[in-house]
Amino acid sequence: MESDIFWPDMMDRWHSLPKRFRFRTAYRLGQTLHTLWDSQVSLQSVPPELTVFKSKGAYLEWHVPTSLCRRLERKASVETLRKCLVNWYGELNHPFSTQEGELILRGLLRPEGLDRELIHDLAIEIAATQRIRTHTLPRRLYRQALQMRVGDSGGIYRGYWAGDARISPALLATAVTQIERDGIAPLLKSTIKTKLQRAPLLGHDVIIKRFDLPTLRHRCQAIFRYSRGRRAWAAGKTMHDLGIPTPAALGYLEVRGRWLPIRSYVFTEFKENAFDLRAWLKEHYQQVSPSQLMWAESHIEEMLLKLYSARIYHEDTKLSNLLALPPAQASERPWSELLWIDLESIRVNRRPTRYRIIRNLVQLNGSIRDRWMNRRDRMQFVIRMARHFPWLTHSRTIRHMTRWTQRRWRRERDKRCGP
Repeated sequence: MESDIFWPDMMDRWHSLPKRFRFRTAYRLGQTLHTLWDSQVSLQSVPPELTVFKSKGAYLEWHVPTSLCRRLERKASVETLRKCLVNWYGELNHPFSTQEGELILRGLLRPEGLDRELIHDLAIEIAATQRIRTHTLPRRLYRQALQMRVGDSGGIYRGYWAGDARISPALLATAVTQIERDGIAPLLKSTIKTKLQRAPLLGHDVIIKRFDLPTLRHRCQAIFRYSRGRRAWAAGKTMHDLGIPTPAALGYLEVRGRWLPIRSYVFTEFKENAFDLRAWLKEHYQQVSPSQLMWAESHIEEMLLKLYSARIYHEDTKLSNLLALPPAQASERPWSELLWIDLESIRVNRRPTRYRIIRNLVQLNGSIRDRWMNRRDRMQFVIRMARHFPWLTHSRTIRHMTRWTQRRWRRERDKRCGP
């Protein structure tokens, strides 16, 4: 094994190491943490992704470069240490098992005189605290965004513009109405309920998505709900705060009549040269190398898992709702980053049940025609996801996904919609 291994690389290969080797390394990691804590180093200021593991024969020793160590005037309190461990537990995407986590705590706290039972209780408390935080944070951020105080122009317009909060909803509505009246902005998509345009708005290049309420029944149903535009903006802001890639949400606008809502808008940042993943796969699948395809699958897998870990459910995960940004310089990788779009389909505080996971995979699979991708590559992605959800490889599950995908294709063929 190499002498120096950075933290992210070590976490990727952790499961492949022998059990005894992992246990020794975990205990030594805790001892290193204690040395840093006892030396008055601020653990909260240490970015673990820049630290390295060095080979020491029967174990690996965790090493923090001195340039990353910020000294405190006095040793941090136990409560500060506990909060730091809770943050690390949730943010590092670590693969440590429960037993390995206790070994880290044992190496950290045994010199302080704590016995095994207290360390075990602390490990349970840290895991429980992080679970509660992980489950409640997205919902809290989403509610704060929805309930945020907004401008109100005589009850007709309600809205918010992130570029300058002083801009009133009436002024925002005037700018949007002028764009629609001039008809110079290209119409990217148009249905009975939605219209999508790209246009310059208040000094920004934006995508304007308009949500109409075409019938009286739709308008009556929307009286006691937040508008689709407002929900899409709140979802975009929540995902941005959680570090889930999506175009920046710049604002929203609601238009009401005397009593009933009429339509709403959401404004998101336009990404130059971006392309949707379905179009790329349709054009390049035959020329793509196995390594590129494997990298693409791992990136899509990562995007799904980020949603699931934050208890966020996207109700429409077809490939055209994943926006890809081209690499900044020449690279073998086809894109540099993926972004979720179509955010009115986002549902916050939704546990990833079996039905929802299968539905997402069917949406991904159904957005690719048989003539574009062979069955082996389709199954490869399911097998990759089965590392996290082993029940995906059961024969009944595979048959169910196959039939569901075929029904989706037939429905799209009959309605002349979809890929």
